[in-house]
Amino acid sequence: MFLEDTDDPEVFIVAEHISLESARKDIQYGTGEPYTGEADQLSEWQIARALADFEVGQEITMEQFHDAVNGAIFDQAVEGLIEKGMVDAVWDEEIEDMRYFPSKKVD
Repeated sequence: MFLEDTDDPEVFIVAEHISLESARKDIQYGTGEPYTGEADQLSEWQIARALADFEVGQEITMEQFHDAVNGAIFDQAVEGLIEKGMVDAVWDEEIEDMRYFPSKKVD
């Protein structure tokens, strides 16, 4: 498992990393079953992305993990929309983050 328990039920230790390059977006983490986007599923890539900013052995809170997973779910969803040509993204230096907007499809 990617997280180990501690004496505090709200704190976990990052036990492993999954390479973002080898993590699959179409497979559920830990089951090998297809990832369909259901609310109770996380893809291998979402877990890999969520834990990428934490060191193995680092203690993290449930809130930190929750925020990281939500960010990874958003990233995967937006990336899919970009790949389908439905959304465009540009880096905004002023806010130091990406801005997303509907794509102007040219047929």
